Amino acid sequence: MAAPARRPFPNFSCAFPPRIRWAALLVALTAGPDIRVAARPPVNPEFCGIGYAPTLTPEQSAKSAAAILKEPASTQRMAALLQKITRDADPMLNPFRCAEQVDGLRLLVAKSTDTTEQLRLRIQLALQLLQAGRPEEALKENEGIGELMKQINVTPTITAYDQMLPELMMAKAMCYLRMGEQENCLVNHNADSCLFPIRGGGIHLVQRGSRGAVGMLTEMLGKFPGDLRARWLLNIAYMTLGEYPDKVPAKWLIDPKFFASDYDIKRFPDVAGLVGLDVDDLSGGVVVEDFDNDGFLDVMVSGWGLNSQLRLFHNNGDGTFTDWTERASWARPADST
Repeated sequence: MAAPARRPFPNFSCAFPPRIRWAALLVALTAGPDIRVAARPPVNPEFCGIGYAPTLTPEQSAKSAAAILKEPASTQRMAALLQKITRDADPMLNPFRCAEQVDGLRLLVAKSTDTTEQLRLRIQLALQLLQAGRPEEALKENEGIGELMKQINVTPTITAYDQMLPELMMAKAMCYLRMGEQENCLVNHNADSCLFPIRGGGIHLVQRGSRGAVGMLTEMLGKFPGDLRARWLLNIAYMTLGEYPDKVPAKWLIDPKFFASDYDIKRFPDVAGLVGLDVDDLSGGVVVEDFDNDGFLDVMVSGWGLNSQLRLFHNNGDGTFTDWTERASWARPADST
């Protein structure tokens, strides 16, 4: 059975951030103050989908408050405690709160008058934008970082731009790749989406993201031919375009034989959508149990997000499931934990 929850960009979600290695530059830069912002109420930033920035209406807030008041006193105390922990926690220390980190970093960038500090902040900002599911904004930020790098000399003969060009190009490539994932694997999700090796329905219909990645990775390999990250991702990008292996430049091609399995275990299509278990959220935990004692195993799933909804899917007995979250009185608006 396919997992009920999926991530829009499986390999580089905001829950498990890509570690863009800016070490060579950051070591050379003067260590700045600890980057934090004042804690603010959560804005439910954990899901990295396209344009996902939910806000609560007064009606939702009222519904949440009314629902909590119907719960036992112990449940009300637990919910209040969890909400307090979230409010008081520093978003800059929580990888799930990338959207809030974006807001905080932008404030710090606007206040900074030191070029070196601005560069350090903007590198973090670009990464958080990418992790927050906003790759086009991240790409634009990385363009600005490149211009700023040219103004900073790490040594009298080596500029920050020269030293960090590989990481800057990789960051841009990641923006294009995430763009492709969002516009295809998320928006046009099907049974073949994000399954390796990519083929069939997994081939991208909207190709601007992968085309941009191919261009950037090809340029990167031209300058840094030994970068195996770029070579691997270039082959993946061509797969998403349905052009692997034929159109991959021979010197960068990873032979298909290296992707062959020693034993044919067949392909595992994503059937979650077909059976009613498809959920757009961060992956979390799962419990499989016959909750209503009808002889069929039901599915309960959670998500990693601070405000992810706990869901119950009832087994209909015919291979499909129905969302019983409302029926189980588990449904809560986004501001309820």
